[in-house]
Amino acid sequence: MINENEIGELHTSFMALIGADSRSSKLVSMYDDFGNELVEAPASSRTHYHSAYTGGYIEHVMNVYDASVKVATLYK
Repeated sequence: MINENEIGELHTSFMALIGADSRSSKLVSMYDDFGNELVEAPASSRTHYHSAYTGGYIEHVMNVYDASVKVATLYK
């Protein structure tokens, strides 16, 4: 599980990764509309699935991003 500070840090890191184009503005708008509900959401509603705790969604998103960057470097 992650604590409130870690959730805030993950959210800040995620928002910094979003660029400044038309698609990004829609994503930022979605996160603004949902506010903390989305950032604090679990990645799953089923307790036996991964990241099924407060902040699990944003942690999962950042884990997928990190893995994607690592895989992309293999093809460069």
